[in-house]
This record gives sequence, structure tokens and C-alpha cells, in this order.
Amino acid sequence: MEEEQEIIRILTFYGVLARPLTLLEIQRLLSRPVSLEKILEILEKNIKNEKVVCVEGFYSLLKNKISITDRKWQDLLLDEKWNKLKRFSFFFSFLPFIHFVFISGSLALQNIHKTSDFDVLIGCKEGRIFTARFFSVLLFNLLGIRRKRIDHKISANNKICLNHFVTPASYQLSPPYSIYWEQLYKNLIPFIGSKSEMQKFLDANNELTKKSLHITDQRYSYFNKRFITIFLEFILGGLLGNVIESFLKFGQTYYRSRHISEGKGYKPRVIYSSNELELHTDTKRIDEMLRKMGV
Repeated sequence: MEEEQEIIRILTFYGVLARPLTLLEIQRLLSRPVSLEKILEILEKNIKNEKVVCVEGFYSLLKNKISITDRKWQDLLLDEKWNKLKRFSFFFSFLPFIHFVFISGSLALQNIHKTSDFDVLIGCKEGRIFTARFFSVLLFNLLGIRRKRIDHKISANNKICLNHFVTPASYQLSPPYSIYWEQLYKNLIPFIGSKSEMQKFLDANNELTKKSLHITDQRYSYFNKRFITIFLEFILGGLLGNVIESFLKFGQTYYRSRHISEGKGYKPRVIYSSNELELHTDTKRIDEMLRKMGV
């Protein structure tokens, strides 16, 4: 039964994250609509077969240790982190050539800790991706809220991690698509930006997530660009902007290629092109997670 296999797969993934799920959460994570009655029937069958356990309405595989206290504490921390991130949303309106911002990483997967940072996926205007990244790095560095490579644990707490930029040509996200990346992309949180561009991005990834996605998240908000943003886009929108984009591309690409050539980072997942910048320079934690799942 496809529904049963997918439910067990979801419970396996979130079991590795030590996050038991409610009935509604399981329903939301399924790739196609399934009634709560059907999901409950499948879960009860697996409880009888001693594959699944239910504690206070939270479901997990029997082999996983369930801590309801930890789960409830994490939910409270999630609210605290989100309120902190919302205070940063204002600053994105000062960045030129930005179409939208999605929240990804641990906040999207709800697998957060006290020292968690804020991973963002930023949609940019085609032909201005290096300019958009430059201004993003500059602004959040000046504000002291950008996570850098040298930041770890407590020093990375509540900082913005600028690790993924896309343009319309790369809205369909790049493979490989393990269950980690599948779940991450499926749980992206619409944060701020153009709703029409966000919808184009989500539509481009329907095949990946195997789910019809729409912007219904109440955490989403539209943002009005500031005068300085409009001015920068006007000044840098023509030939001068093309020259600056080429210069920034050379500088950023040279720096990144040198960093990768030095062998820093475990199995880096890095894309550096005029259409997409993906900067996951160390995927050891993801590999360990997949090994625990037997993937």
C-alpha cells in the first residue's frame, strides 16, 4: 500500500530528527491527499504490529525514543525563533533585485535547537544574482546578523545563513533528491516577496515534492521595496549593472573556488553559476542522518 509505505518513510525520517508527529502533521506531509480516517487506520494497524507507538497523540516508530516534553519544548522554541526572525524581515526590503525569500533548514523542518540559525532561499532577478548576493552579505554583515563560515553553535544563534540563491532559470531545484532534500523543499516556508514569483517557484518544484503547493502560510507577508532599493535597481539595471555583475561574479567565484580547492567542508553541495548559487559547504550532518535511516 503506497500510503502505508509513505507514512512509515515519513515517521522514519522524523524519528531520526527525534520529532514525533501528530496525525495532522502526517497528513500535511503526505504527497497526496489522504483522509485522517485512512491515516489513523494505517497507524493503528502498525501499532498492533508493534512498528509504531503513540504517546499523547504523537506518533513515532517503536524503535525511536519519544520524549513528549522535548517535543513540546521544541514547539515553544519554534515560536520564539520565528518571532525573532520576523523582526529581520524589514531588512530584506532594502535588497535590490530580490523577488522572494523562503525559510528553509532546521526552522522549516521544525528540528531546531537553542543555537539554530535561519537558513534562507532567496529568489533573484535573472542576470543579477551576484549583485543580489553582494548586497545581502553587505547588509547583514553590517547589521551583525549574518552567519559566517567561522560561526558555530552559540555564535551562529539567530543569524541569517545566506546559502541559496536562485533565478527564474533555476527555480526547479537541482538534484540529487534524497529524502532529506525532498522533505526540506516540501516544507519551505514562504516568508516575504512577490506572491506571483513565489508561486512560479513552487509550481516548478511540484514534481520534486509530489505535492500541489500554494501560498497559504499565514507567516508569509508582502514587502514594499524602499526608495533606495528602487534607486539601486534603476542605476544597476543597465550596462553599468552588467559590468558590476561581471566583476562581482569573478570575485565571488574566485573566492569560492579557492575555498573548495582547499578541501574545507565534508562533501560540499555547491553550485556557482549565473542562475543558481547553492552554498551547502558541509553535508556531514545530512549524511549521518541518512545513514541512520539506512538510505
